[in-house]
Amino acid sequence: MVYYNYMMKPALPIIARISSFVLKKVEGQEFIPASGGFIFAANHTNHLDPAALFAASYPRTLREIHFLAKYDLFLWKVLGDWGAKKLHAIRINPEHKEKSLDQALEFLNWGNIIGIYPEGKCNTESQLIQGRSGTALLARWTGLPVIPVGISGGPPARRGLGLAYDILLRFPRSVTVRFGKPLVFEKPDKKYLPQEMLDSTTRDIMKAVGDLCGKPYLF
Repeated sequence: MVYYNYMMKPALPIIARISSFVLKKVEGQEFIPASGGFIFAANHTNHLDPAALFAASYPRTLREIHFLAKYDLFLWKVLGDWGAKKLHAIRINPEHKEKSLDQALEFLNWGNIIGIYPEGKCNTESQLIQGRSGTALLARWTGLPVIPVGISGGPPARRGLGLAYDILLRFPRSVTVRFGKPLVFEKPDKKYLPQEMLDSTTRDIMKAVGDLCGKPYLF
């Protein structure tokens, strides 16, 4: 069974075309699986990263991406649960992280695409922040491919009028998205995974992301 939002699906090509205005260059699309469930793991530099990743991958996948996103983002205060659902987002509630991961696991098993920023927040520094273990958990639980993604270029993260100014004048044709070779990790028999395995898996993913975006991973 594959999850689809049938009301939203006809609009995806239009959304992808609009989102593509931020793209300067896309590399490595051939590494993206044409079908089935998998995980995009990307660095996070500004608030239009989801639009850039979706626009860069859509010509290959022709599908939406279900992004894991912070529960308390200002966007959800405006759009609420209804908006999160329409945008195919999985909200991560800090008090119920397991529930969010279970939802992502379910979507992956249905053959959907999950998008994750393992750093957990926007990072404009010259090196990557220590990755969180959610991506490693989903990769190990499912055995499905992780596609590392490097996003570079574009202005730093801003909000409010600054973001509006960036969208209109600084973002167009400024972002490069690079996809790397799929990373596939062995699926253990048990759902509980030792911390050493999670740390090693996270490190492999983050180093691949760092190579693609030009930021070192030092953890």
